Amino acid sequence: MKLRSVFAAIMIGTLLIFASAGVCQDETGEECVESIGYGLINWTAGYIEAMNIGAPPPELAGRINARPVALRAAKEKALGDLMEIVKDIQVDSTRKIKDFMMERQDINAQILDFVQRDAMVSDQQYLPDGTAEIKLRVPIYGNLTRIILPASITEVEDVKLPAVVSPSDTSASPPAAHKTAPRIPPTSLMHSGIIVDARGMGAKPAMAPKIFDENGKEVYSYSSVDREYAVRQGTVVYTRDIVSARTNQRVAANPLTIKAVKTDATGKTDLVIGNIDAQRIRGTIQETILLKQCRVIIVLD
Repeated sequence: MKLRSVFAAIMIGTLLIFASAGVCQDETGEECVESIGYGLINWTAGYIEAMNIGAPPPELAGRINARPVALRAAKEKALGDLMEIVKDIQVDSTRKIKDFMMERQDINAQILDFVQRDAMVSDQQYLPDGTAEIKLRVPIYGNLTRIILPASITEVEDVKLPAVVSPSDTSASPPAAHKTAPRIPPTSLMHSGIIVDARGMGAKPAMAPKIFDENGKEVYSYSSVDREYAVRQGTVVYTRDIVSARTNQRVAANPLTIKAVKTDATGKTDLVIGNIDAQRIRGTIQETILLKQCRVIIVLD
């Protein structure tokens, strides 16, 4: 009994230290990990995780069926923790998932069902004192994003890009004219994604952040994306390392890198970029397609 009490005290202390960690901190120095309660949100890898321990009732101590009972107890606690973490996820600058759940009973039911159905065991082990430890994980993208994003965001019709001609290729024919947008000059390089460097301004992650220009005009938000892309991979991905961002498949191999000017005062999840950079994004059909396909990475502290 003493051993169990000491172990429990150590575990609680460890979890409290873990829970007090700041936003976007991890062991590798690259992933953006937010600690919440008895778990975390990994905004880089795209999952939510909760961990807890369970013990069998005293009458089963030392018996062969004590372990599965302890594991079930741990899983029940972890499911409750996972639900609380999901509720606390920041969706945009003013709302968390729990706000959506309070506003609409159908979303409340869908979130409850999502956690129960989609939670998967990422790790489990039996401990020497007879208790069991378990980690449960659910993805941020996929079903959760599908529930939260407005149904009015529909699939966007594909836009065909004009061909890019290399300056050294004198035999190539010029790109065909496009009726609705100016041609991309032959000497321009096609961007493959957009990186927004938001380091040094205390920006925070969210499921659906917005990007504005200096005049307050919207440059990027969930309303400007193809819903199926957003559901599959999220509207943005976060990282702490600009080098790894530039090699991330989401934006490689020729991303456009932009430095954010500041964060929006409310919530610090929305970003402001310079008017010239905003015009660069709005100026070509290529950048418009990148936004629709959610090829956006935000680098945080």
